[in-house]
Amino acid sequence: MEQIGPYRVLQEIARGGVAVVYRARDPLGKTVAVKLLEAREREGSRRRFAGEVKALARLRHPHVVEILDHGEHEGAPWLALELVEGESLQDRLRLGPLSVAEAVQVARQLAQALSYVHGCGVLHRDLKPDNVLLRGQSALLTDFGLALDEQDDSPNRLTLSGTFLGTPGYWSPEQAQGATREIGPRSDIYGLGAVLYACLTGEPPIKARSLNEHLEQARFRSVTPPRALRPEVPEWLDALCMRCLEVDPDQRPESAEAVSRELLTAATAAHPAPSAGRARPLLALGLLLGALLVALGLWWRHDPGADERARGDRLQLEFRWRDAHQAYTEAIAKNPADAEAYALRAQVKLFLRDEQGSVADAERAVELGPDLAVAWLRRGISRAKVGRHEEALADLDRALELEPENAAIWANRGGVLERLGRHEEALADLSRSVELDPEDATAWSSRGGVQSKLGREAEALADYTHALVLDPTHVETLYSQGVLFLNTEDHERALVALGRAIEIAPKREELYTARASVWRALGQPDAALSDLSRALEIQPEDVEALVERARLWIALGEDELARIDLDQAIRSDPNSAVAFAERGSLRGREGDPTGGVADLDRALELNPGMRRAHLTRGTLLANAGDYQAALRDLTRAVAEEPKQAGVFSRRAAVYTQLELHDHALADYDRAVQLSGGDATLYLRRSQTLVRLRRLAEALRDCDQALALGPTDDERSYALELRQELRTALGR
Repeated sequence: MEQIGPYRVLQEIARGGVAVVYRARDPLGKTVAVKLLEAREREGSRRRFAGEVKALARLRHPHVVEILDHGEHEGAPWLALELVEGESLQDRLRLGPLSVAEAVQVARQLAQALSYVHGCGVLHRDLKPDNVLLRGQSALLTDFGLALDEQDDSPNRLTLSGTFLGTPGYWSPEQAQGATREIGPRSDIYGLGAVLYACLTGEPPIKARSLNEHLEQARFRSVTPPRALRPEVPEWLDALCMRCLEVDPDQRPESAEAVSRELLTAATAAHPAPSAGRARPLLALGLLLGALLVALGLWWRHDPGADERARGDRLQLEFRWRDAHQAYTEAIAKNPADAEAYALRAQVKLFLRDEQGSVADAERAVELGPDLAVAWLRRGISRAKVGRHEEALADLDRALELEPENAAIWANRGGVLERLGRHEEALADLSRSVELDPEDATAWSSRGGVQSKLGREAEALADYTHALVLDPTHVETLYSQGVLFLNTEDHERALVALGRAIEIAPKREELYTARASVWRALGQPDAALSDLSRALEIQPEDVEALVERARLWIALGEDELARIDLDQAIRSDPNSAVAFAERGSLRGREGDPTGGVADLDRALELNPGMRRAHLTRGTLLANAGDYQAALRDLTRAVAEEPKQAGVFSRRAAVYTQLELHDHALADYDRAVQLSGGDATLYLRRSQTLVRLRRLAEALRDCDQALALGPTDDERSYALELRQELRTALGR
């Protein structure tokens, strides 16, 4: 065979029961793996192969083999995957068990992969050493041929009653018994425990001479603990492995994330790092200080300012920004041509909220070190911080030319692209960053934020979950996760995430503001007010908290208190479009349409694309009798929110004032269609039909309005109108 799709076959790599894997080359010369299902295989095999394509297509993780392409060749489906140069874990275990440290590393990487995969709604269901590939120090999960997509509600999901899916020796008790309804994420945790067991002992946990013996439930209850076979296995690891292998799924760890976290924390406790404290603090735009210091290669050197620079590095790791600033200043005084010291001081100045000073230092770093990637990186970050995003992007491009494998540069360029609204490009950059540095929690969190903006909520949640596996105290991730839960109306989980963030960082005002939104969605205004007031104690000029509290006051009927908060918000930030918009709406309700329109004019001047501002201003203009201006705003509002019945209804009312009744009827038709049944809209459309002399249709709408349960006033008017229409129609 010479060609499969666009791929030129080079050689056969492996052959299994239903498929062959080839080494192949794509049209650009890149070597890939092509998996070809044999054409004679039954429909069940084809369905499982299609499941592998579907499961892998949306997965992007450093410890999951990536799908590149798929298609059919002479009636047989094929799948192109990244080629992993290395051996399988099974091949490696033929030489004997792994060291305890190696076993922990493999298990942790697989747990991270599973956590991500489960977050994307996919189950693997066939974890075994043969399905784990080793590339250097990385383990990669592959062969999703038995994967189950939990997000697929079609009747053709892969699990069939009575069908054994999985591999004897590694499958879970529920899989062995064919209890397909019980198969879930904890079935994969059993498989993970079985692989860990094999890594520690060189054997699967269940050994039998026949398939029937494998199916005996008693065998699952008599697994010999790995520590009994290998005494150097730590007690904590032995206990974790056996918990994963519990017969009852409810007795296993609750998630792959929990397994990964335990592997990390227990191993770290057993072998503590030589230096205490957090080693990876968050820098502006997702830059990790540890990554930057490594990128700079700032080890002690015999040159002027080296001691001061090294002291500044240590002080940064302790979050002592002012002391670090002083140390770098002393380094510059000893060596005014030290580009690295300028770059580091520029970094510290961002923490000290001296953005312009940071830009100035970064400019000097580039002048002194035009071939120093970190100088361009630093200037790119500083420029982005002051809103000079296009210039920042150019700087980061230059940094990548100098150091194309620097994960921090890719992460920061992804952040800039996100701010420019180029989300797909940002996603690609952040994916490259986590590929280069899969331990960077900030990059995973940033990628989750981009996934969320692209509407990929499952993928966003998976990225956030993975970031928290790497760093359970990562406040930015907990905050983003909480906001995602809020937006998807998963309020209980939002409260948990934001509550954890507040425990870790009790002086971060935005955390209280976000939690207040959750309390408000749950109908608990007192709790929401408490959180907003706490946010404003921390930062009295926090515009977001002031606006949110004003909205809550309005909902509670406290317009005067709302006005105080909105006035304060505008004093704090005269360029806050949302504060002007909210105050404009409030002034309109207070009977001051002129003042309200003026505030909304300012809001739209600051943010021309602000949603609902045109609707609110159009409504106020209509109340003031300026119907032509109101029509312009409401037409813009219809374009912005084409599925909101109320927007069409308001424009219809303006058309009525302008005696454009055909246009009004068209808008009422659309409003009725969108509302799904609203007595007020039927009654208003009935009035419009009367104006158009379409009395029989008006009577039908009047009857429908009465059937839908109008208010007392509407009911009284509808009964009167119905009688008049019946009389006019001679009924």
